[in-house]
Amino acid sequence: MRSLDVGIIGAGTAGGAAALFLARAGHRVTLYERVPDPKPVGAGITIQPTGLHVLGRLGLYPTILAHGARIDRLLCESKSRRALVDLSYKTVGDDLFGVGLHRGVLFEALHVALAREPVTIRRGVEIVDLARVETEAGRASWFVDAHRDRHGPHELVIVADGARSQLRDDTGTSKRITPYPWGALWFVGKDRRDPADDVTRTLHQVVDGNQRFLGMLPTGHGPGPVLGPRLVSLFWSIRCDRVEAWRARGLAAWKEELAALAPESVPVLEQITSIDQVLFAG
Repeated sequence: MRSLDVGIIGAGTAGGAAALFLARAGHRVTLYERVPDPKPVGAGITIQPTGLHVLGRLGLYPTILAHGARIDRLLCESKSRRALVDLSYKTVGDDLFGVGLHRGVLFEALHVALAREPVTIRRGVEIVDLARVETEAGRASWFVDAHRDRHGPHELVIVADGARSQLRDDTGTSKRITPYPWGALWFVGKDRRDPADDVTRTLHQVVDGNQRFLGMLPTGHGPGPVLGPRLVSLFWSIRCDRVEAWRARGLAAWKEELAALAPESVPVLEQITSIDQVLFAG
């Protein structure tokens, strides 16, 4: 296959990984990111065995494993502590496991790797539209930014700027787009549990019906060259249209509700002293 001129919109996980694979395959890659100075921020995510395999192909597996927390079990319990979901990776394969990871670690690993490749990164450029043209090599696309300036053209376009992408309608494909009404409140704190305890290798969730959902994900260590304290991500499901009501209710009432549902969350809740420490992702 001949070398292509590739434009990728979004320098997150998908965009960064795609840029690495394509650059290493010999293609000319330009990566566009709307944030002028992106940082390694975010809460915890779970990397499943398939994702770990991809990170291995990218050469990032040692970094991810060193910073992440091994997950051997997925446990979801009711308020009365009846197991609703109890899955062990060993039931699928002896060598399989997940990794709880701070999003910033993955971001940092990808961007360190990108800096070693011939990838052009255009930061602070928000792509809002595509203008298709015919060239001598075939069909291509100009990237149009928020100021109506054009970039490119690129022969291959990869749209990786998230679920709220403004480019999702830029095709003739029939589709129905319905915003998902639920999101989550997040807090990343120090994991003060005994590292020898099996619970530190478990993604643990406690639910009360289908309206109240609390989880705690071992998250390993934060981004940076030096390993800091072990972390745990606490998350609480909430409708997107109820976030302001949650804020108005106050931090103390929320912490009391979570402590009653899952007493084991108290050591994490004690670290939250301001409502601004709790982030919303919708």
